[in-house]
Amino acid sequence: MEVVKQMILNLAMILVLLFTFGTWYEHREDKSLKHWTVFLYFFLSIILSLLFSVKSGVHVRFDLRQVPLIVGGIYLGRVNSLFLLAGTILVRSFLGINEGFWISSFIYCIQTIIGISLYTWIHHLSSKKRIVATAIVSLYSSFAFVLFMNAIHHPLTLAEWTSYILFSCLGVVIITATIEAWQRNHFLKQKIMKTEKIEAISQMSAAISHEIRNPLTAVRGFLQLLKETDIEEKKRMEFIDIALLETLRAEEIINDYLTFAKPSLDHLDEINVSSELNQAINIIKALANMNSIEIVTSLCPNTYILGDHHRFQQCLVNILKNGVEAMALGGTFTIKCIRNQKEVCITISDTGIGMTLEQIERLGEPYYSTKGSNGTGLGMMVSHGIIRAMNGKIHVEIQVGKGTTFYITLPIKDVHKLN
Repeated sequence: MEVVKQMILNLAMILVLLFTFGTWYEHREDKSLKHWTVFLYFFLSIILSLLFSVKSGVHVRFDLRQVPLIVGGIYLGRVNSLFLLAGTILVRSFLGINEGFWISSFIYCIQTIIGISLYTWIHHLSSKKRIVATAIVSLYSSFAFVLFMNAIHHPLTLAEWTSYILFSCLGVVIITATIEAWQRNHFLKQKIMKTEKIEAISQMSAAISHEIRNPLTAVRGFLQLLKETDIEEKKRMEFIDIALLETLRAEEIINDYLTFAKPSLDHLDEINVSSELNQAINIIKALANMNSIEIVTSLCPNTYILGDHHRFQQCLVNILKNGVEAMALGGTFTIKCIRNQKEVCITISDTGIGMTLEQIERLGEPYYSTKGSNGTGLGMMVSHGIIRAMNGKIHVEIQVGKGTTFYITLPIKDVHKLN
């Protein structure tokens, strides 16, 4: 009965260590399974199994060290299998070099040699067949150990050999199945990520083509009209001006796309936050007056950040313009600036129609607009990219029917350290 308890304890420790390793792996940024990290898991499992082994008679020790030895040999390759075998024998020697030591060492050497010879064949099997193959290797090794013990006049009880064989096979199957599941999930995640990237590129390409096609079509039409010889000079100049405006519109769309595709800033300026906010407010003030919108400000002077002056101004105008357009029936626009020793937070609140949670989640996605056909979705996409490039964050809070609040947080730069 003591052997059964010890087998259960051994299996539990190996599985706890396995899922601890799995949890650590899931939280890693680098999702590649390095051989040394996998080797460490199997070697620690062997050490734990030996430390909590139970003696039966004078020379025999029962534990599940063969479980990580078998599975490790399959997933670590030929060379690492030999290192794992050497480590197992070394750790076992600290518990005494006796008859049991030589028997177990001999069995594990034969097991490793068989595993190395079958390594290529096993890795060409399907996931389910690989689990069955490792279970067969485990059964062979367990039976070999039991037969050797009986052959050298160390007969084992029914409870001892059945629990040893059963838990060894069970441990190998569980660990192999778990690793196979992790590898399968990792492959599926990589495939999904590639599919999402391809889909995003396709959507963006289609959206850019659609947006640029409109001004180019207009330019083409006016150029065709300019070929006519009976057009008045005044009309001709008007057509040229319209064609030039359309080319500028196409250029703006391309620049917006490049801002999103390359969010890094080419050069850094010293930016006075209050001055930039006042300038952005002046730009949208006429539109606000037309919609009967009251603008309330509370700004903090002498607050400086580092960034691209023109792009930061573009970001502020985009957000302010969206807020004004959300208050078609009038309302109040509140713009505040709060700072501490490290950060400045710009709060932009409107009393407009607000947004749904679904719209908030998609806000900033390429070519997603809450204005339907009236918007391209470029403005908010570019604004998010600019703030990220300046090491800042955008957070949005909403109340449907009551308004939207943007929180833009940016790191402060001490003006005295800029020189």
